[in-house]
Amino acid sequence: MRRVSVLRIFVLALVILTVALAGCGGPKVYNLENQAALIGVGAGAAPGADDPFTFNMDAFPSLKLNYTPGILVKEQEVSDRTKYLAGDALSKEFSGTPQFMVDWLQETQKLTNVIFIIDKNGTIAWTGNFLYRLDLDELDGVVTQGLTGVKRMPFREAMEKFVVKGDTTKYDSKPISFEKGFFSGNRSIFIHKRLPEIDIKKADGTATTLEKQRGDKPAVVMFFMASGKQERSLSGDIDKVSDMAARWSDAIKGTGSVKEEARPQEFFQLMQNSYFVKQ
Repeated sequence: MRRVSVLRIFVLALVILTVALAGCGGPKVYNLENQAALIGVGAGAAPGADDPFTFNMDAFPSLKLNYTPGILVKEQEVSDRTKYLAGDALSKEFSGTPQFMVDWLQETQKLTNVIFIIDKNGTIAWTGNFLYRLDLDELDGVVTQGLTGVKRMPFREAMEKFVVKGDTTKYDSKPISFEKGFFSGNRSIFIHKRLPEIDIKKADGTATTLEKQRGDKPAVVMFFMASGKQERSLSGDIDKVSDMAARWSDAIKGTGSVKEEARPQEFFQLMQNSYFVKQ
């Protein structure tokens, strides 16, 4: 009897250990190829071969990559000293098409890897930024807002809710406006809204629209600067130096680490490896 009891205990312990190890396998992976769209929209023309923002499309078989070559950028003719003191971002003026993205750039001066999770009805259900080299587990963003401000949700939780399960968010029919209001500092201008029809061009130059790319499916869309060279010119020198000093200060104090700026390719690679895994 003693031997049998010991054997039972050993088998039970083995089962518990197996279950525990199975739970340590990391986040679940999906193949959402036929269920959702993964879309990238670069502000500006497609980058050249020597640009760090050039995409090797073989690595992103599920990505629908697009650009906006109709956006024009004009720099003010000022001295290098003025650019250094005032910030290079202050010397940019945008024009051309699509108008929505021109207005957006006029307000923000650059699109900092802005991510939207769009539900099956075409409404923005979640929005955040992939600013640094984060794992998807670390990424969070705005999922709703009220009178007291915004409510945030982890990216993976939002993907499960609005893309995998197909839930929908509420819809605010007011158009997206970049004009700053009294409460705009603590609110998202995008959440619960729908993006306007945006004329874009595929990586091969074929004309299309964002809605055609989405195709009545839930979608994950990232807006980013098409060129790494252009992005660097759109950021003021003072902003760069201040940001670098702050990050190094955090590292020295032990309150953080030096974070590296993320390229859009890194986000799309994470998405390809987690949600658009080829079976």
